[in-house]
Amino acid sequence: MFTWLQSVFSGRRTSPPRSRFHGRAIPQLEHLDERIVPAGPTIDYWTNGAGTGLWSNAGNWSDGLPTVAKTAVFDSGRSTADCKYDNTVATANQVVGGLWSLNGYAGKLSLMGGFSLTVQATADASAGFQWATNANIWQSTAGDVLIITGGTTNNVWSNGTVNNNSTQSNLYINGGSTLQITGSASALGDNIIIGQDSHGGSTLDFYYQTSASSGLGFWVIRLIAES
Repeated sequence: MFTWLQSVFSGRRTSPPRSRFHGRAIPQLEHLDERIVPAGPTIDYWTNGAGTGLWSNAGNWSDGLPTVAKTAVFDSGRSTADCKYDNTVATANQVVGGLWSLNGYAGKLSLMGGFSLTVQATADASAGFQWATNANIWQSTAGDVLIITGGTTNNVWSNGTVNNNSTQSNLYINGGSTLQITGSASALGDNIIIGQDSHGGSTLDFYYQTSASSGLGFWVIRLIAES
């Protein structure tokens, strides 16, 4: 068969074979890399359904025990009972994706296990520390610390109290997080330690404060430099 390439060397001129698609673009499918968008934490309501008043009892929550993938919500529409965060709380349930109080919940969350409760927030709207009612976070010992880490705009304290009857209460602001204080700051515990993890970048923002209500003279605010 006399080919187009042979015609080039023989001096005969022929046109190269035409594509049967006549220059039209041929669409092709390409495999795209898989991107997984992490979902925000799910809402887990405190119900005290088991009647024990214990954080560590799965029957007291609408969606089982709180974890880092859940936001623990205290809502008076679900329960007005107090909650004890005691030494029966397992390690996996000591870190939550969010901690909220809603709809006039006025109970007490008692930290009494000798270890911290950490709110590991993300930027998701369903995450973060949002304490909005006249509820009390009570710390039994110096080791019963509330830690807020992560999140910049969804950590808001607007009502309630943080205290310790036997020693000074402690609140840590870690992991580059920001805590916005929009309620009367005089009720927000004794010691606020910003950057306790030595990573830096954490902030404490005050809104709508007056000299009469801020109570800053009773606070110890400690800033720890980045290591």
